[in-house]
Amino acid sequence: MKRDVVRFFIFFTAVALTTVGVANADVISRDWKTPGDGLLTFDDVNQREWLDLSVSLLNQFPEPRLTNGVAQIGPGGLFEGFTWGRTDGVRALAESAGIITATWDFSTNEAATRHLIDLLGITLNSPPFVRSLGFIDPTDFAVPTPPRAGADFFVSFNQMTGQGGIAGLLISSTDDFFTPPDNFNIVGLMLFRIVPEPSALMLAILCLSGVGFVSRMRIDRWV
Repeated sequence: MKRDVVRFFIFFTAVALTTVGVANADVISRDWKTPGDGLLTFDDVNQREWLDLSVSLLNQFPEPRLTNGVAQIGPGGLFEGFTWGRTDGVRALAESAGIITATWDFSTNEAATRHLIDLLGITLNSPPFVRSLGFIDPTDFAVPTPPRAGADFFVSFNQMTGQGGIAGLLISSTDDFFTPPDNFNIVGLMLFRIVPEPSALMLAILCLSGVGFVSRMRIDRWV
């Protein structure tokens, strides 16, 4: 019995120490409502789960689409528990994915941007552009009438000429960034929820506790 307990704590400690040591920035797919749906994108740096834009597309709501879509964030709504993404949070998500938000250089951002677009869901695939388009909290640009702010994760590459490749994130605060009604078919809501995760410090404490327990078990065994 003691030997089994010791083995368990040795295994637990090894796993926990590995987790602490490899806490690198990344974004990964997670499930939302059913196992395997992959409808969330987890930012492990900022501990946020972003809802796929393919789920929050505004064309699924009756007119007025934007008003009715936003209403779903409230209690009892389809997106209850989520909150509006703001510009700083959207940039942080992009940077966690490895996108350099200060540039649209194709060679720098292509791979990271494609990865994030695949996770969030493609809302527009119109060569040479592949895009994920989302509304940002309009109160983030209260000047004086909040415009329709938008996040545009995009990759553009002309396969015919091999020229004009750009990739990255564009955040716009202009009212015509999403011109209704046509763009409501290709734009979702940038929504996230915070997910508390065990901190590296907590994992380290658990590791030390496991090591101490194992040491005591070994002493008891030989005394």
